[in-house]
Amino acid sequence: MEIVKKHIISFYIFIVTFVLLPDDVKAANCTGLCNPLEGVNSVEILIERFLQAIVYVGLPLSVLFIVYAGFRFVAAQGNKDEIVKAKHNFFWGVVGIILILGASALAALIRGTVEELRN
Repeated sequence: MEIVKKHIISFYIFIVTFVLLPDDVKAANCTGLCNPLEGVNSVEILIERFLQAIVYVGLPLSVLFIVYAGFRFVAAQGNKDEIVKAKHNFFWGVVGIILILGASALAALIRGTVEELRN
């Protein structure tokens, strides 16, 4: 099972790195040393991009944990100890989704408040 987890994580990292990255990051047209944080001119934008990366990585990973919990439910076949472990996995997958979405919503709320105070 550990081998399957490693392959899933490797595949997920591949997808995030090469498919979900913005086009301007994939096709950087510069010679020499390129700035990886192009367009980041303030700490607020840096934090926003960091939170976006966490959401892009964390939400699908939490969904994978929930799917894994479903497989554990099926594989338990009535074994109470395995069902408890599957419930534990499902609970923490849902907690992960709530935390990620909550942090994203809180960041948007703070950003909106700060922008309104500046104007």
